[in-house]
Amino acid sequence: MPHLELQKTEDTKHTQTTIVIVEDDNSIGLFLTLAFSEETPYRSILVPTAERALKVIESVKPDLFILDYQLPEMDGLQLCHELRMQQDFCETPIILMSANLPHGAFAHLKVTGVAKPFDLDELLDTVDRLLDQ
Repeated sequence: MPHLELQKTEDTKHTQTTIVIVEDDNSIGLFLTLAFSEETPYRSILVPTAERALKVIESVKPDLFILDYQLPEMDGLQLCHELRMQQDFCETPIILMSANLPHGAFAHLKVTGVAKPFDLDELLDTVDRLLDQ
């Protein structure tokens, strides 16, 4: 699946604020992408794998990542490690989502955990809070 990108065009103040969503469940990924498009001024890019995310960030510098924990081949925690080792993303906010988050396994990576199923309003509030820091 190629990556999907949606953004609002009427709000130019935040059009450069980009969120990369790494989610292999297409229905959840599309739900999040559409929610960001309809309810926020942020641009979102959906990619289905960690490997694809690493390719996308070669040309796009996201302001925030939302990662599923259980991804094929490389899980979300491994992707967090990869991102934190890159100078450009060592301080970029990361939200790690899963129904089975390994407690304490990611505290040193400065990652915010969100349990699935998640409340959309709470997730959007968390995104706003992290981007405002």
